[in-house]
Amino acid sequence: LSKPDSSRLVFRIESDESNKDLADFDLARRCVSTGEAYCRLRSFAASRLRYERGRVAHALAAEIRRYLREYLVFIAQLESKKRQNKLRLQELVYWLQRPASSLKALDKCRRSIASPALKGGALLLALLSFREEAADDEELKIANELTKAAAEP
Repeated sequence: LSKPDSSRLVFRIESDESNKDLADFDLARRCVSTGEAYCRLRSFAASRLRYERGRVAHALAAEIRRYLREYLVFIAQLESKKRQNKLRLQELVYWLQRPASSLKALDKCRRSIASPALKGGALLLALLSFREEAADDEELKIANELTKAAAEP
């Protein structure tokens, strides 16, 4: 992970082995894509916490940040296992499946409401549209929770 400038993170998968196992690289890519989604969501939530975005966007950002905190707790648990040498790449991918699914659904929602012009009622309508188009149970659950949180104010 490197940060060449303040607006973009670059993830790099490296191996010191001359015999690269493509399956392992595919597993690592899945982990990296989850990290990238986390970074995009963190940036999005931070941009929506500003006062000028309004109370609906602020409530939405707070709910997204709740999901991100849960993810960070999960990552801390994985780091603990890694320090104890009890975590292999295959296990990491297994344990990452559910959080990755949540982050993927959150990121898909983020894309559907990313327009800076969406505020207040328009933001709620965009969330409702995302909810109606939810492709699976995870997306529907997240859409419902985000809509409920954003509608509170």
